[in-house]
Amino acid sequence: MKIFEKMIDTISPAWGYERRKAQLRLEQFDRVKRQYDGASNSERLKGWVPINKPGQYPDSGAIDLMASRVAYLYDNSAPVKRGINAISNYVFGPGCVPHAVKADGKKHDKLEGILKDFVDTPACDIEGRETLYTKQNQAGIHVPRDGAFLIQRVWVNDKNSPLPFKLKSLTQDHIDKSKSQVGNYGNRIVQGVEYNRRGERVALWINDYLPNQHVSASVKSKRYKMEDFCHPFRTTVAGQVHGVTWGSPIIIKAKDFDDYMDAQLVKQKVSQCFVGLIHDLEGGSENGAKPMEGKITPGTWMMAPEGKTVEFSQPPQVEGIYEYSKIQHLGIASGLEVPYMIVSSDFSDSNYTQSRMTLLDFARSIESYQQHVFHPQLNYKIGQWIMEAAQLKGVNTFNTKLLWVYPRKEFVDPEKDMKAFAIAVANGFMSWEMVVREMGNDPDDVAKSIQASKDAVGALIPILSKQIEKEMNRNAA
Repeated sequence: MKIFEKMIDTISPAWGYERRKAQLRLEQFDRVKRQYDGASNSERLKGWVPINKPGQYPDSGAIDLMASRVAYLYDNSAPVKRGINAISNYVFGPGCVPHAVKADGKKHDKLEGILKDFVDTPACDIEGRETLYTKQNQAGIHVPRDGAFLIQRVWVNDKNSPLPFKLKSLTQDHIDKSKSQVGNYGNRIVQGVEYNRRGERVALWINDYLPNQHVSASVKSKRYKMEDFCHPFRTTVAGQVHGVTWGSPIIIKAKDFDDYMDAQLVKQKVSQCFVGLIHDLEGGSENGAKPMEGKITPGTWMMAPEGKTVEFSQPPQVEGIYEYSKIQHLGIASGLEVPYMIVSSDFSDSNYTQSRMTLLDFARSIESYQQHVFHPQLNYKIGQWIMEAAQLKGVNTFNTKLLWVYPRKEFVDPEKDMKAFAIAVANGFMSWEMVVREMGNDPDDVAKSIQASKDAVGALIPILSKQIEKEMNRNAA
């Protein structure tokens, strides 16, 4: 081989140079390929070819099927329900409250009053049943369970309404995912979502009624402008059209665990129904024989017929079920990115350090959901609708923005955490207002409450002083 290479170098140095360069590239490629186990074609990975590669649109049928399976588990599996509810409870809690704040940091009193009348009451709901915080809670459940959620802005002509629009909740199933075609003006429709030439979402194709609602109206989808919809979902792939249920990694594991627990329960029920066997020591025929009469209850002695013995059954023991359940709960918790102790309600092995580390890690996930999913795709857009409607009502919103206050984070050890806040404020790392907002409260409301308490105490001091003085004079006399 070396002789052949030397001959090539002698005859054509340029050809030899290119040949050597190609050989070096091949060697480098082989070295890089060997460094990644996931890129190897070993026996373990042979035949593993994923159907959907990153960047491809997930099949709408697969999206709906996974969502329906997770919804079933949510209704029938306690760990799955607790895990999904925990995401909603920690993201929104009692509600993410909007406040109208001017550029100078002061509240916009008129807009603040409209906000309280609109979002704190069912006046914002098209059905007149739910507040904005209820809809936030719905989004916190639907997005991880179903993959996405829809809130529609419906304009109304209601003089009694604080703002001229209402909010309507819809599930992702209302989007006509079967509609994929080229639209008007060069727009393209992908699984019910219409894009313009620049790639902006401009419309949704919505079924007003779902097929299983059995209404006489047509179920043909209609085009609605995207500006009237919030469509929050977690984006994990660039260009993703629809949200995928967050429970996709735990579907099989949770279903198998649910079946396992049912099988254990049925096994115990069957074993308790089967009491024992009657053996005929004489081997006689049982034709015409009467069964043993009576029922077995705790503490009962029964006499077997002559020549017969009774062999009682041995109910199966439930061994290893706790260890197996714990492993499955850990898998479900990991798949939903929720702490194990929340999913399982098992705090037996928890201590302060472990609980703090777990909740701090979960808090980072919650902040990520708030800032990357629910704030830009839900709260921010509803805030834009509120500001637009307030301007239509004649409210001056110049240099005013809505500040959304999320619920406070729960303290593992309140005394230690409050001391940490006090040290941060004393050293200038945080302001008092930041700490109050961190605890899920509004600084202005807290300041007013403190001042009201001081005024009330100040008004009581003279009265109490006079009563004490009278009592002292009475005792002296």
